[in-house]
Amino acid sequence: MTQAKSITKKYTYQDYIHWSDEERWEIIDGAAYNMTPAPSVKHQTISRNIEVFLVNETRTRKKECEVFDAPTDVVFDEFNVVQPDILVVCDKTKITDENIKGAPDLIIEVTSPSTSLKDRREKKKLYEKFGVKEYLIVYPDEELEERFLFQNDKYGAPEVFNWNETMRIENLDLDLQGVGSYGIWIDGTNANFVYVDCNGTLWLRTYERGVEDETLACGTGAIAAAIVTAATLEKASPVDVETRGGGLLRIFFKEKNGNFFDIFLEGDARIIYKGKLWEDAWNYEMDPALQGAG
Repeated sequence: MTQAKSITKKYTYQDYIHWSDEERWEIIDGAAYNMTPAPSVKHQTISRNIEVFLVNETRTRKKECEVFDAPTDVVFDEFNVVQPDILVVCDKTKITDENIKGAPDLIIEVTSPSTSLKDRREKKKLYEKFGVKEYLIVYPDEELEERFLFQNDKYGAPEVFNWNETMRIENLDLDLQGVGSYGIWIDGTNANFVYVDCNGTLWLRTYERGVEDETLACGTGAIAAAIVTAATLEKASPVDVETRGGGLLRIFFKEKNGNFFDIFLEGDARIIYKGKLWEDAWNYEMDPALQGAG
């Protein structure tokens, strides 16, 4: 845990906003903490995948909530300014153009060797003091997660989850599949985010090769993700894939000695656009009746 500025002075938010943009700092109870070096690739991958899950879920099930990531400033008061890895705010009055003012509903910190103690001690104390409803700490090296719930004006004893367990995010009423499963997809799988919910349903985020934007459905990506899921998580045929666009795809297959064959896909093919693309490209609006089609 690095503390590079003098601890004899209590720093404030006004000091903070005048520091170099080339460095990342946090202030906790007036003490300044240097956030360098940058997080590892593993840290960023875990953080990004959890964020993608939360963004997708809040867009459909918690539309009043917004998801943010570092380096978003959370200003609790003049002496406490932090940049959590991931945060969710459901009170829009706390969201300003410059920062978040006040306690988020959920904060998630993915620890690094240099931040683990601070996340577990200083930040836990800070978030408890200002009433953050739910605080989740992810420990990549230990392959564990801790969850603190704010009840009766304090955090109770932490609930500890294994790397691959499903955890209920109480304040958002969402199930977060074990973060240890997020990095398993082999190179070449046409899907960059997949998780299995508590009902065994596979959720998939896909991209077409060479295309920047997300697709509503991708048969080859769904099949690839389903087979990788079956091979890695030992799921039997069929595997249901719920696409980001809302369509349900079911993949059937046979397996013997780790080899997959007789693979086929079932699911509705739906028209989500009809018209002359060139003429409509600049003023296109999807038919409301087709919103969410896969």
